[in-house]
Amino acid sequence: MKSKKFGKLGKAVALIVALLMVVSLAVPAFAQDTKTASGPVVSMTEPKEVVFEARMSADTKVSDLKWYFGDKELSAWKKWSMETGDFTAGPFITFTKEPVIENGLLKATISFDRLFDTTDLSQRRPYNIRLKYPEFIGTYELKAVNEAGQQQAKLDVSLVPYESYMSYDQMKAAIADIKNSAKADRFVNLEVYGTTVQGRPMDLGIIAKDKEAVDKYLNETTPMMLENPEKMIADIKANKADYKTVIFMNNIHPDEQPGVDAVVKLFNDYAKEDFIDYATTDENGKKVNKRINVDKLLEDFILVFSFTQNPDGRVANTRTNANNLDLNRDNGFQTQPETQAMAAQISKYNPLIFLDYHGFVQEFLIEPCTPPHDPNYETDLLYSTMLELAHIMGRAGVENSKYEDYLIPMIDYGTGWDDATSAYTATYAMHHGALGHTIEVPEMNEDSFKAAIHTGYAAADYAINNKDMLMLNKLEYYKRGVEKLDSREADKAIVNAQNEIKGRPRGNNESFFPDYYVIPMGLDAQKNAVAAFDMLAYLERNGVKVHELKSDAGAYKKGDIVVDMAQAKRGYANQVLYSGVDESEWAEMYAEIVTNFPAQRGFDVMEVRDADLFTGKLGDVTISKAPSSSITDAEFYLIHNNSLETVKAVNHAIEMGHKVVRADLGQGKEGFAVDKACLEMLVDKHALKFEALDKMPEGKEITSKKVYAPAMSTAYFALEAMGFYVVTDASKADVLVTDSGSLDPELIGTKPMVAIGGSAMAAIGESGKIAGLEVKTTDFYHEGLLKSTNNASSMYSLGYSSDDTMYSSSGTWLEKLPAGFTALSTVKNTGDYFVAGWWPGHEQVKGKVMSAVGMVNGQKTVLYAGNLTNRLHTQYLYRWISNAVYELQ
Repeated sequence: MKSKKFGKLGKAVALIVALLMVVSLAVPAFAQDTKTASGPVVSMTEPKEVVFEARMSADTKVSDLKWYFGDKELSAWKKWSMETGDFTAGPFITFTKEPVIENGLLKATISFDRLFDTTDLSQRRPYNIRLKYPEFIGTYELKAVNEAGQQQAKLDVSLVPYESYMSYDQMKAAIADIKNSAKADRFVNLEVYGTTVQGRPMDLGIIAKDKEAVDKYLNETTPMMLENPEKMIADIKANKADYKTVIFMNNIHPDEQPGVDAVVKLFNDYAKEDFIDYATTDENGKKVNKRINVDKLLEDFILVFSFTQNPDGRVANTRTNANNLDLNRDNGFQTQPETQAMAAQISKYNPLIFLDYHGFVQEFLIEPCTPPHDPNYETDLLYSTMLELAHIMGRAGVENSKYEDYLIPMIDYGTGWDDATSAYTATYAMHHGALGHTIEVPEMNEDSFKAAIHTGYAAADYAINNKDMLMLNKLEYYKRGVEKLDSREADKAIVNAQNEIKGRPRGNNESFFPDYYVIPMGLDAQKNAVAAFDMLAYLERNGVKVHELKSDAGAYKKGDIVVDMAQAKRGYANQVLYSGVDESEWAEMYAEIVTNFPAQRGFDVMEVRDADLFTGKLGDVTISKAPSSSITDAEFYLIHNNSLETVKAVNHAIEMGHKVVRADLGQGKEGFAVDKACLEMLVDKHALKFEALDKMPEGKEITSKKVYAPAMSTAYFALEAMGFYVVTDASKADVLVTDSGSLDPELIGTKPMVAIGGSAMAAIGESGKIAGLEVKTTDFYHEGLLKSTNNASSMYSLGYSSDDTMYSSSGTWLEKLPAGFTALSTVKNTGDYFVAGWWPGHEQVKGKVMSAVGMVNGQKTVLYAGNLTNRLHTQYLYRWISNAVYELQ
């Protein structure tokens, strides 16, 4: 049942009247000394009338005039038609009062209709006007031209998508102006919290009572929250706590434009206003007038504003960033600079409430979410107030817009809008104890802008009235981590598809959470020391405390990294380090849920369930760079093929003209042989595992080749990260690499090829270019981390063990191989083959082939049904690609 609106404010269309005096001069080609006045603003989504008045010469006749908007006559301007996909739907500009000239004064009332014949510019089907409308934003001259008398009367008219719309440059100017014109007795600051792929600054607005309030929160309140929540709980209950907390507002998809403009507007109002008045309704539908005393708000709260997490996308009007990646699937993976920067801010400010503004769900959606929920949350503590806050924000949003209801997935959807992943900004923030709400406004227009800003007002009002209660809940979240409490109350949110409580998956353990995770750092104990070292920075960026083992303890060695799970961010540490869960019983899921950094980035981690094992043996982390082997007096060396760093080093060596030979010497000695001079050059820039050789082994020498990948594909970025010479013109390449939907079937069999992903396999199967190949898919949205068996005798699997893992985000496998093809990796035919993910019907993939190699038209062709580059998180699997490229050269 949807939450219905009970009252609505009326709307009025404002009439903007502009007067422009034009002086007529007897000079050719209309060259005039014309003074330009600030003209009206016309919206693409709402009809508007403009009154045009101008002084003309006494002999001018209306019939002498031609009317233009920009460089086109008014009659040439038509509205867009969704039926034809062109501007054929009728006149855009008409006269509601025909032009007249009275006593030399030209008068006309001109009506502008909806340019795209809709109130909603978010539409993508059947034609994507979300990409079309930016072409028409700008200032146009509305002109009456008397060609015979060499006169023109003109008025500048700005055409915008909706009244409050701001371009990126306007947004930048606006936030700077807000800072400079804010109330003098408030701390209003702008700072840069990160830099985008294209080098743009990521701006953060901060509003507080004063700077001391921010400093005290970060330096005193935050440490107490995270390290001694029990003490702070006691102080609050005894009315002894003097503290502030944080409300954080963000936009991550900048083509969902009302979200950007709403964050700017909220920044403006909280910076400048003494009081904010708005109307809403109570739970019974009765209209209520609210007033926020901003000074009182700032007595208790610090407000943080990320105007958009994706400035590059704002400039380009795209959902994705400049690397063509959806940042709202990367908040957990953090492969991009924008998500890394946001994670650091959320970890720094640990907000009480986090609002992430989106569009365009037509029902006006406000989270909390449907099951399945991530078992690493303390969901009972979050949802006890998130549901109430969602209702409060929803009622305020509809009362101040044309929308008549709002939707909360938790109660209005059965499945399909889950928080089983940390990929989204709001669900990521929940791991830090925040009430994390994704807010989806319905449309691209002024009403959605109004709905969005009123959720921001309502959230602040709710926080003012419930500060201690909300903070106690948040502190309880942290307390469970610090005191290692595995509350059975949290189990109640972990249900099966029949909505029966199943609780956290503890197996035979008393607690879902281990006591420690250990990341070995010794080169002999860690298969990928570079990835292990990189995980250190990741954990620290995300507020997870890490320690270094100062003396041996059991099987663990001095220098190993230890995550003591007795900490406030325990849940997030577990979320990224544990294997994950199988949610395949559910009928639908929103996106991928497998995180599992050890498997997807390729390093070893050990789970420890012995609370006393490391007592007195942990200290601060001193390791400052990834471990690397030491050069001896040997003439030749074997660099182990155990990391992306190795591949980068190999490509670096080739680029510099050194000889590199692929070698498999057995007993784990697999990699690339080089001479001492080459290795000395490499170790200055790369952390590598290597060992001395008596002689240069026999093997294939690697040479520099051009590798094709479609522009802006994940294959392109993966190859670039590995240091290959990547081209986007297949005709200029020596080897072709295509991933997922970017495969051109016409390229099959023309050159050596590596084809990756379910969509690519489907395209190959449908093309008939490889006779005898049978591809099967349960659903292209299914995903799973699978235990696999690799062809250990093949150079294509160089550096991988025979027992390993493979990942698919497209529910696809190779059911039948053509004659002459050899399997490279096969899903294990054992009961534990499925590690984690959402793949209904995954029993069909058990024992099936996931990758193979063979000849097509005399060209070696490698097929990977797994998604080796999915969202650039699956970096452990990249070496399947590099191995294939080296083998196909």
